[in-house]
Amino acid sequence: MYGWEGAHEQIRALAVTAGLPASSTAFAFVHAVREVGAARVAVAATYPQDVTELFVRFLEAAGIEVVAARSGGTVTAPEVATWGRDQVLELVRAADDPRAEAVLVPDTAPVDQAPRRSASRSPSHTVTWLAVSIAGDAVRPQAIARKQ
Repeated sequence: MYGWEGAHEQIRALAVTAGLPASSTAFAFVHAVREVGAARVAVAATYPQDVTELFVRFLEAAGIEVVAARSGGTVTAPEVATWGRDQVLELVRAADDPRAEAVLVPDTAPVDQAPRRSASRSPSHTVTWLAVSIAGDAVRPQAIARKQ
């Protein structure tokens, strides 16, 4: 919601305050898209239209081309929690576009049931992946095993 520059300022302030590396879910999606080598994506978000548009602008500011976006129009997390497999798949199919190399599902919908074509399966998975990337060898299982 803070835009590209505002989000950078937010994570910089958090990192300085915590004395640790920091990031956000939005940046995790940017990193994930880059990691899978996608240049063009589609967005399937249960968010309201205005929030979906903010996420699209954030991705575009990161140099990612968004070729399609669909909003589910939900406002609250409890409302999203009522979504079932069919609703999620319908939203993902509506957002998908032949030009997209990945479909992003950036919210808490039950995306574990979304098609495997999604660049990431949920914000939690994406953030966890980025946290491990930022932390480096200190949290990788093989590094932990070597230290024991």
